[in-house]
Amino acid sequence: METKGIKRNTTTYSSTMSACEKGHQWQKALDLFYEMTTKRIKRNKITYNSTISACGMGNQWQKALDLFYEMATKDINRDTITYSATISACGMGNQWQKALDLFMEMCDKNIPINDASYSAIIQALGSDCKNNDLIDLFYEHMLRSLPEFDQRWLRLNEQGELDLHDHSQYMAQAATRQLLCVLQKQEGYDSLEKGSKFRYIIVGQGNNSADGLQHYFNNDTYILCACKCGQ
Repeated sequence: METKGIKRNTTTYSSTMSACEKGHQWQKALDLFYEMTTKRIKRNKITYNSTISACGMGNQWQKALDLFYEMATKDINRDTITYSATISACGMGNQWQKALDLFMEMCDKNIPINDASYSAIIQALGSDCKNNDLIDLFYEHMLRSLPEFDQRWLRLNEQGELDLHDHSQYMAQAATRQLLCVLQKQEGYDSLEKGSKFRYIIVGQGNNSADGLQHYFNNDTYILCACKCGQ
């Protein structure tokens, strides 16, 4: 752009840093972030959010957290994206307690919590196997707060399927534990054969999946699936 005499502005830098995030180039994103200071280009919320996300993708949780706190000193509003990105960064660095503190701060400050926020905190908590109760609590709260997630449980009652294709690893484990509880609480339930209309779980394509395929766990393999998920 400079060779063409086109000035780079805040939007240009923010977009480029976002591209660096997607390419897992956190150092390049951070270099651009600091270059903005030397060139006296104003940083805004989007600039910070993009850089925090890039640092998170690079497992640089401390840098992401530093940028998060710097926003307050610069009087830049921190929104849902800011918190979710920082929580995710802390989770990638196995800093689940810091992630939990940030999530609770969101609640205290009445900052809207979306699916990315829940996914980030659940994934962060998953770094410690002792956090299953907390994960289940947040998952249940997510179902109550976000109608789009609650709808899949309605389909479980109507069609016997539980769609987890967009769930992260630990969200899927929480859903599996909840499903097991649902089945166990049913009247007269003492075996899979006498269970409900439950037919299968739909999961997304994971790291070990064959290309383009979804896996279906029907009620013949359900208990094995639940056991592998930490039960």
